[in-house]
Amino acid sequence: MNCKAALLIAGIFAFAAPAMAHDDPSKGLPGSVFQVPDTGAGHEDHDELEIVTDLPMFLARGYAEPDWDAHSDLVGQVARDLAVPDYVKRTGNPAPESASIEIASVQITKKGFNDLLIRSRLPGDCDETGCLTQVYVMKGQQWEKALEFKSYGVALKDGEDPVTTMVAAVGGEYVGSKVIVWNGQEFVQ
Repeated sequence: MNCKAALLIAGIFAFAAPAMAHDDPSKGLPGSVFQVPDTGAGHEDHDELEIVTDLPMFLARGYAEPDWDAHSDLVGQVARDLAVPDYVKRTGNPAPESASIEIASVQITKKGFNDLLIRSRLPGDCDETGCLTQVYVMKGQQWEKALEFKSYGVALKDGEDPVTTMVAAVGGEYVGSKVIVWNGQEFVQ
């Protein structure tokens, strides 16, 4: 081995040895000059943020979720005509710039015309107990709010008789679920 080759090998070893000897994982990755990123005290495991609901239990008992996508083309009209005016009346706040709602047309009261479910995500309508759900029924030529509640989800099931409908306000691990019954005349909790 000649002198130049020996110097080249010694130089490579001199630069690589500190990186290869770096085995403390708290100071960096083994064999690397890069440091482990500081996740800080604010780091949260995303698994802890997952909301566990009772929806699978209701589905197993014959309940069904409303089809929130079937009438998505009417969301703007329903927001303008019902959800936003109701929001202003309920909260005293001005109308939000954009309305975040979902709608579904379902038979709950079974009065010959589908009822309207509105799931609102307008400012203040969602909190740790869920988001606001409203049921509107047709009275004459006008929609009238018949029920509202907060929950993580909604599931519906026909009752044992032809006029009864069960509305599940789906809760979860920290917020209880409840079933609201349309008895043919009114909603009973």
